[in-house]
Amino acid sequence: MNANSIDRIIKETKRKKIISNFLVLAVISSLLVIDFFPYFKTFEIINPQFLYLSLINLILGLYFYFNSDITSAAVFPLLKRSVIFKLYCAFILLCGISIFAAKNVPLVYTKLTEIVIVFCLFINLTILLKDKLDILYKIILVVGISAFIQAWQQLYNFIIIPKNASIIDLLNTMKGNTGNINILAASLTIKVPFLLLGITYFSGYKRFFLLAVLFSVTTVIFLTGARTPLINLFLIYLIYSIYLLKNSFAKSSFIKILYLIIPVLTAILFANSIFEKSKDKGRYQSLENRVSQINTEDASSQARLIYWGNAIEMTKKNPILGIGFGNYQLESIPYERTFENDSNVSLHVHNDFLEIFAETGVINGLIYFALFVFLFIVNLKNVVKSEESNNAIVSLLTLLVVIVYGVDSFFNFPMYRPTMSIFFSLMIALTVVNKFNHKNLA
Repeated sequence: MNANSIDRIIKETKRKKIISNFLVLAVISSLLVIDFFPYFKTFEIINPQFLYLSLINLILGLYFYFNSDITSAAVFPLLKRSVIFKLYCAFILLCGISIFAAKNVPLVYTKLTEIVIVFCLFINLTILLKDKLDILYKIILVVGISAFIQAWQQLYNFIIIPKNASIIDLLNTMKGNTGNINILAASLTIKVPFLLLGITYFSGYKRFFLLAVLFSVTTVIFLTGARTPLINLFLIYLIYSIYLLKNSFAKSSFIKILYLIIPVLTAILFANSIFEKSKDKGRYQSLENRVSQINTEDASSQARLIYWGNAIEMTKKNPILGIGFGNYQLESIPYERTFENDSNVSLHVHNDFLEIFAETGVINGLIYFALFVFLFIVNLKNVVKSEESNNAIVSLLTLLVVIVYGVDSFFNFPMYRPTMSIFFSLMIALTVVNKFNHKNLA
């Protein structure tokens, strides 16, 4: 054994001693805490949340600076070889360059600061998770505990209904600490893939706990009446069921799928019982009615189509640098005068991809879209071809998170919500550090 090999083994041993499992789990837990943040008398919950994420980045950055041997030999070479990392860097760079086309420069600085915070979080998570994928199921338990608390903050009011409270008022005020009801639903939906993997892996009390979490989470999702999470739940269950059956058509695979379906069916019955009590004829009439409204004919869908059309028009007029990162909320006003009243204006396109096209130009829009395509292809390829089961499981989880985030990006604006952005950082970090990926595109 030569001197270089000995040095490498010593460094690996030191690294494992420095980055403990406890540290990784503590950081993941600290990130999930943002779902329980109070508003601190601010107008938008995202402001204290982004400030909190920046403090976590700062603390981790200082820790890694004083333990530089953790980062230099292992992580940065991976990033240099990663196509996904290069796409991500190019995306942020072009977002910054769009400042030269912006009418409102402070808006660019504000939004650029937010995505740089998320980028730094990705770097920190990459460093943390390198050689730590063996604790994936411990991370799943942490996410499960967070999801349980988050869901029961909402369900409590429907189990023990306050005196003289109106069911419809309780439904309308559901938002948790996320900002609004749709973001609450999205932040819970993106945790469902973790629950599915945990339920099929664990046995005993841990499985029963995660089954209870799955029931709680899906119940709240159904009660919100949000439609995008319904699409995501269908896709998650479809892909995960195919994965289970692909490995084996044995009875055990069908039993696992049944375990996953029963909590959702129970949640549907419970949610519909609440809807019946509300006597609402609109959003909260029934889950079946809400599913039937997944089309382009209702008012909400029509508004989205108008926003999308406006974004396309802006892109056509400013194809190179766009209108300036974050400037859609300002530039959209002239377009919306024809169908919105004077006191109402959209702040987002309700499609992150089209918003990036409009704000930063066609090239950067394609780069952002390509980032998701690479994440999807790399993880799907690993799920299908990886010979190591742990690598395949990590890629499966990442793939499901990419799908949830990607679909939500198509209908909403998760890029600007920290509760979703932490999973954006996580799914990129997991893709980069998954060892099998290093032999391929990532």
